[in-house]
Amino acid sequence: VAPKSQKSPATTEVVRAMLDELPDSLIGVRDRALILVAFASAMRRSELVGLDCTDVRFVERGMEIAVRRSKVDQEGAGHVIAIPFGNAERTCPVRALRSWIEAAGPTDGPLFRSVDRHGRVSAGRMDGGSVGRIVKRAVERTGRNPEDFGAHSTRAGFITSAAANGASEHSIAKTSNHRSVQVLRSYIRAACRFDDNAGSKLGL
Repeated sequence: VAPKSQKSPATTEVVRAMLDELPDSLIGVRDRALILVAFASAMRRSELVGLDCTDVRFVERGMEIAVRRSKVDQEGAGHVIAIPFGNAERTCPVRALRSWIEAAGPTDGPLFRSVDRHGRVSAGRMDGGSVGRIVKRAVERTGRNPEDFGAHSTRAGFITSAAANGASEHSIAKTSNHRSVQVLRSYIRAACRFDDNAGSKLGL
């Protein structure tokens, strides 16, 4: 049985386009950090909004994020995701998250919070649905159909982009924390459909 259609992956190209269209405001600073951290960590939306400020540790080579809550972690053991510095400042998840923390001022409690149109930062935690709305809003600004994307798009985009650029299945799973190899390989197959494709040998 063919799998149900899923949201389109927010690949590196899509993410860059999303970042280019973000507003020059505190909301834009937060959205840049959230999108880049979601993409670079391949976190699920529940894991992303479940982060606290104390779960982030900035280190010499980037940052380490402790994921304490996950739907696949029934024992509550948790895991740590290492995110290296990006090659460019505007697309670096480490610099983006530091900028959000410095601009919004949270040092304790929820890491990602709501911001109203007056720039006031909420003390409460964002809900999971907010992640999808932020992704859709940013995608729509690029001229793409927002209905094709959702909160899962950044996670899928990490897997497909990493695979397309030669990352091993093991290194991808180490970040995405996939328990099902079959699910992970379905994303990798989609990213590599044109690699070693017999159609390119037809002489057309």
